[in-house]
Amino acid sequence: MSRQTRSLSELPEYYFKLTTKQQRNWRKNTKKIQYNESLREQYAPYRPSSNIIRTHLHHQTSVETVEKLIKQAKETKIFIVDTEGQIGELINSGALIQIQFVDSINDSTIILIETNFLPAPQTTLFNKIKELCSIIFNNNNDIVSWGCVEKEFKEFHHLNLINIGNIIKYNLQFLFSNPNGKPITHPAREKREEATGCSFVCDTPGDDEFDDEFDYDDNEQPDKSNSVEPTSLQDAVVRTFNRFLDKSLTVNYWKCGIDLNLNTWRNKLFSRSRYDANIERQERNKRLQYAINDCTSVAELFFHMYPEKMNNYLITPEPEKPTSSNIIKKINNDLSDVSDDELPQIRTPRSNNNKQRTTHELIITTTQQEMNEIMSTTQPEQKQLQETTSTRKLTKQERQKIKNDKFRLKKKYKPSFQNYIRRPIYYKYDYKKIRSQLMDDNITTSHQIKINDNNDEVSIGFKSNELKERAKLRITPDSIEHMHGHVFIYYHVGFITQHDQILVIQITQRLLTTPKLYIQQFVDGTNLNECETMQTQLPNTFHHL
Repeated sequence: MSRQTRSLSELPEYYFKLTTKQQRNWRKNTKKIQYNESLREQYAPYRPSSNIIRTHLHHQTSVETVEKLIKQAKETKIFIVDTEGQIGELINSGALIQIQFVDSINDSTIILIETNFLPAPQTTLFNKIKELCSIIFNNNNDIVSWGCVEKEFKEFHHLNLINIGNIIKYNLQFLFSNPNGKPITHPAREKREEATGCSFVCDTPGDDEFDDEFDYDDNEQPDKSNSVEPTSLQDAVVRTFNRFLDKSLTVNYWKCGIDLNLNTWRNKLFSRSRYDANIERQERNKRLQYAINDCTSVAELFFHMYPEKMNNYLITPEPEKPTSSNIIKKINNDLSDVSDDELPQIRTPRSNNNKQRTTHELIITTTQQEMNEIMSTTQPEQKQLQETTSTRKLTKQERQKIKNDKFRLKKKYKPSFQNYIRRPIYYKYDYKKIRSQLMDDNITTSHQIKINDNNDEVSIGFKSNELKERAKLRITPDSIEHMHGHVFIYYHVGFITQHDQILVIQITQRLLTTPKLYIQQFVDGTNLNECETMQTQLPNTFHHL
């Protein structure tokens, strides 16, 4: 299939038939395609540097194959995980799970779990696959992912296949983007943490193709070099290895059946006008290589950042326990016949320094469980904290504290939280009435609205200085807004104080009949000097700040 190209300068005809949300999504995807193609032209393609053994897990996989993987997983310490989602599905969209067994720096095994072709849950094969996943995501193993590992498996919960237990998490995106440990926030997605307990935003290009709840500025290009923002895997590979990692297939047709042994390529899916077997096989092989590259690139970045892990990536296999039979066999193998020429040498006295030992020592070895306990006690304090977090569920108060801390940091450091205006308000004015008034004035705000009861004023935040200035113009001094059966009068009282303030006067509809003309003149600005007279005539209807 030909490579897809788009241009924002030349919009296709069908673009104008799309909804506003679809047009925004089209522009966003176009930018991603253009950025991906620009990197393709500048850098050589990425290729895995290690030997890869791939294994597909689905309903045609044999039980013996899974049992071999279970044995291998028990001897492996480091695992790289990644997932892919199906295009067009908003819930349960998980289609592919990639897990790389880091056997050595030069050899790795990658299993590809195609969730759309799993065996029935009551079968032995399914239980074996579930047992394999349980071993991987437990036993104090190192789980490396580009992003939050809980978010990676969010769309796979319905399968009841993976339960994250006692592991050591490496969110490589967070560690790569924030070497100093600064908190991550995405400028276009001010999301709070979900129940998973993740305290940072995971942003891989294209992972949220159909998430358009936020407005994107088409003229704003993100600064890829800013370490405060989460770095994409594609940019990390470029910056570290000067190689191009193709991300054009993120969120695609991943439930097509990648393994050619499933024979799904015999059906027309990727062919254009008529069925073409070569195209169907090529597209599946392309997705296979894409899934492998996503894992191996993360593994290479991990060893680049933590070179000490190269010599400490395997759990030492449990040695064979000494028995009477294998001890005798070992001794017999070590013995040899003595010739007549060697007898004089044997009878010759030797010094104690050169005396050779012929006794076999009994070596006491540690079991795998003891090794795990030793490794767990020698891990850094940070890993112990991550392990504790993964083994217990955070309480509601702890999750709220994480949210509050994150929001406090955003208010302190993000420039978009510095655009706010303050206005005096009537002491009975609450948040609901303030939001309703802003909607009536067609004023949009995306940040916090805070009422200061001590000073009887409200602080309204805006995400840009332009919106802030626009709001200042729309909240004019002499404007009347009706809401909930009341009339709110705003007027300028600069003759009383040096600062521009707004005095909110609330008058019920029942009292508007008598002073209606008088108040209209007051609002028109013809009787501003008679403010005190009006307050004397209507003492029960005016409330001062």
